[in-house]
Amino acid sequence: MFIHIKTTDNVINLVLESKEKIDNAGYIVFDSDSLTQEEIGELQVGKFHGVPPLPKLVSIKIAEFSLESFSKKLELIPEYKIQNIKDGFTGYDFTLEDNGVTIQAFIDEFYRLKGLIENALTQSEINAITPNWPTEVVVHNG
Repeated sequence: MFIHIKTTDNVINLVLESKEKIDNAGYIVFDSDSLTQEEIGELQVGKFHGVPPLPKLVSIKIAEFSLESFSKKLELIPEYKIQNIKDGFTGYDFTLEDNGVTIQAFIDEFYRLKGLIENALTQSEINAITPNWPTEVVVHNG
């Protein structure tokens, strides 16, 4: 018996194990014969729906927040603007130091989220975790 779970390929590639594969529709396919009773008990299985075991969900959620942190940072400060500043262009209202402080703010928020996820005991606790990404460039004070 196989269990199918839909999620995004870019996240699955980070957490795929040998007892799993991705089918043509983009579902994670678990060979249920290789899952433990505990893992099977944690799955909520429908015809083509399911929830991965908690350790797998932890890995998926951490990977999702990691990708989201990079995406949100690039929305604030695209890489081409950083390169333009390095090349001497001065038309932006932030500096390379501001970029560094902003990156550190995203890193700090990611590790806060990661800690909450790793300490969560249930899927509901994990799903309730929400990020508080910076919404503007953090100004370097120094």
